[in-house]
Amino acid sequence: MKNKEDLFHLIKALSRSEKRYFTLDAQKSGRKGSKYLELFQAINEQEVYDEAALKQQFGVNLPSDKAYLYEAILRSMRDYHSTRSLSARIKELMLDTRFLYERGLLEQTERRLDEAHNLARELDDHLALLEINMQQRHVVKSLRWKAYQTQLQNLIQAKNESLTAVNEELELMDTADQLFVEILQHFELKKDADKQELKLRFAHLTRMLQPASSSRSLWRYLLCMAMYHQLLGDFDRVFHYYSQVVDWWDQHPRYKQEAFFLYIIDVSNLLHAYSVKGQYHRIPSILDRLEQEQPDSSHTQSLLFQKSAVYRLMYLINMGVSEGVDRFVAEMEKGLDKHNIKAGTRNALMANVAILLFIQGRFKACTQWAQKIIKDKTGPRADIRHGAWVLQLLAAFEYADEDRLESLMRATDRYFAKAGLKNRDSFEYATLDFARRLAQASPWDAKTILREWLVYLEQLRRTTRAAMGLDELSEYWVRSRLDKIPVLEQIRRQRQQAEAAG
Repeated sequence: MKNKEDLFHLIKALSRSEKRYFTLDAQKSGRKGSKYLELFQAINEQEVYDEAALKQQFGVNLPSDKAYLYEAILRSMRDYHSTRSLSARIKELMLDTRFLYERGLLEQTERRLDEAHNLARELDDHLALLEINMQQRHVVKSLRWKAYQTQLQNLIQAKNESLTAVNEELELMDTADQLFVEILQHFELKKDADKQELKLRFAHLTRMLQPASSSRSLWRYLLCMAMYHQLLGDFDRVFHYYSQVVDWWDQHPRYKQEAFFLYIIDVSNLLHAYSVKGQYHRIPSILDRLEQEQPDSSHTQSLLFQKSAVYRLMYLINMGVSEGVDRFVAEMEKGLDKHNIKAGTRNALMANVAILLFIQGRFKACTQWAQKIIKDKTGPRADIRHGAWVLQLLAAFEYADEDRLESLMRATDRYFAKAGLKNRDSFEYATLDFARRLAQASPWDAKTILREWLVYLEQLRRTTRAAMGLDELSEYWVRSRLDKIPVLEQIRRQRQQAEAAG
């Protein structure tokens, strides 16, 4: 291991079921396994990696013990996932064929090769088919059964077909990677000259007929076309091609099972395209399909939960939907307890649940979710913790009595001072200042303060943005107190106007 923290990060990346499997695996190894299991458990219990504490507990052999444990975990994970993965099964069969071939057990070798060939065909894995093809030729030449010349000729032809398929897929992968770099740099080209240059550079893509040599080539072609049209700003075509990508996965269920994380990424690309263009009403039908999936591994189950939660929140918040919110929030609580999710992602999800509840006018429930973030002082996203304080302060205006509100403002002031937010340019401290003035104002003065607050927020949004979109949410809230129109109703009206405009 080059980095002292590699083992720590590996252990933290394991799911609960993977950790349980490794623990049982290590226990089978007796005293030696028990020694490394103790190190495994010690590192797993650390929130932040502490090499000095481990050296004190495990002595001078810690570096070599860590290296052994790292390899032991990877060996255990190969065993754990081999029964779930066709690709892993193909690799195991190829190792078997080499052993059997070297021992002269040619008929057994041939049977293993046939099984590997069938699995590779099922996955349309032409790289694996090329390796299998090479080993099949050795066996045919050694056995020299009747018509072996024809067999060899057929294998040569199969090799040529697989090479064509691999070359086509790799060329499309090159194109996809080039387009990916362009999207990271520009997302969408604005200048006509840049669009013309893109069309010239990728003319080969638009002249290409849909690939027929392999299904994976078709998949990469559809991804290329979606990214190409995104750069050109033609989002109707983007939706079209990403929809075809999602359909492609449904037509290849075994490969979906094999590479489920790639499937989730592709579905997320479609959902992201919808969200960027404000097509939130299209999101539920895609999410309903995604949530019907039942991946085998706990890691992919966690990834599925996270992606689904992000876009379901996006839909509910931006469409001003009330139906199903209670059920969704309950499912979020269960999912956050069940899945192993990084602290930053967990806090971001909780923050958006709090925002959803705020929009719904569920201010006490909003505060409860904000408190979950505030109490978790280990999370890496300080901006989210700052935002949680702002959110609970605004929510408190809707249900807290005068004494409780005053107490909360004092606590917020202490937190902002400690966090270095007590300055003129801080959105968070400006919010606290307006809140203080509002809490002490008469009804007539309150309207003046709210109007000043609104002007501040409008100016802020022209120059910068607050974390979690709290500047926009604050603006909704201030307008709700001025115009007596709930935040939820404002969002619905805004959505109706956007849909009417086109």
